[in-house]
Amino acid sequence: MLAGRTPPALEWTTDPGWQELLSVHELRELSPDEARLLLDRRSVPREEHAGLLAVTDGNPLALLVAIDAHTACRSDDDVRLAVAHVVLQRVVGPVPTPAHRRALEACAASEPTTEASLGQSDDAAELFQWLRSLPFVDLGPQGLYLRPFVREAVTTERRWRNPPDPSPDAERRSTTRRTGGRRPATGDPARRTGPDDGATEETSHAGPAAGGPDRLSRGAFESEVREALRSWRRPDLLATNPLTSSRLVEQHAETDPVAALRAVLQGALDELGQDPRESKSHRALLATYLGGAPTQEAAAERLGLPFSTYRRHLAQGLAVLGSLLWWQETRDGQPG
Repeated sequence: MLAGRTPPALEWTTDPGWQELLSVHELRELSPDEARLLLDRRSVPREEHAGLLAVTDGNPLALLVAIDAHTACRSDDDVRLAVAHVVLQRVVGPVPTPAHRRALEACAASEPTTEASLGQSDDAAELFQWLRSLPFVDLGPQGLYLRPFVREAVTTERRWRNPPDPSPDAERRSTTRRTGGRRPATGDPARRTGPDDGATEETSHAGPAAGGPDRLSRGAFESEVREALRSWRRPDLLATNPLTSSRLVEQHAETDPVAALRAVLQGALDELGQDPRESKSHRALLATYLGGAPTQEAAAERLGLPFSTYRRHLAQGLAVLGSLLWWQETRDGQPG
């Protein structure tokens, strides 16, 4: 018996002699039932199962770390951070350069990830091939997919290293609501923490840029839509999402930014559900983000779909939903 993080080389699987003797088994994450059984054996209350499964996606190592942190009565944020540190240390391991770290974070923020989504830099092709070689990255017909428990760890650790400064956005929201949804006439630039790599950029808030909102590019906007869906049940995370400063949210009748962001997302999902061509994608989005499924595998099981088919519907739904919200955000007149 041999074990490793990568599949056997082609010589093993194509050799006539070994073909009759070789049996390859991929050890994936625990199924929802297996993960719940482990939680039961560790005496974790049933009402706490969903939260721990959402953080770990059934990965045994991540689940054991989460159980230990939960047993020590640590907060939900502490549990997430404890899992993230262990996953990044023991599963991801050291990354070669800062560029590779940014590529990994981009893969966590954009699903699926393609070479084009990594930017126009000279090393985009090299970074894409590096991501493709990682044992916790899955290959799909539309690009690369980071395993959910690794994606959660990368996102949590990035936010821990570069926590967003809410004060500029909070002040802008407050000023906007006091002026009835109109942006203050000012040319002073405001600093914003970038959604992908923690970099800071200067933007002017005199009004929307010609190509889109003055805070986020289209790619970053659609990435934050996905992040908001993942954080649907976490108002503390939704409150730090840059979309709370989008025009759609600022001009919404709901005054609370988190409630307004949820209403905007729900409205777009409802609109998507009215299109018969997107019914499968709509169902995948609801099952994954609003339906309370602890893992994507569980969502696919609820829908009665093979996992690959489910992932295809989910990727299609995310793409259409992001495009719809971007159009609503940037079109002339009042969004709706």
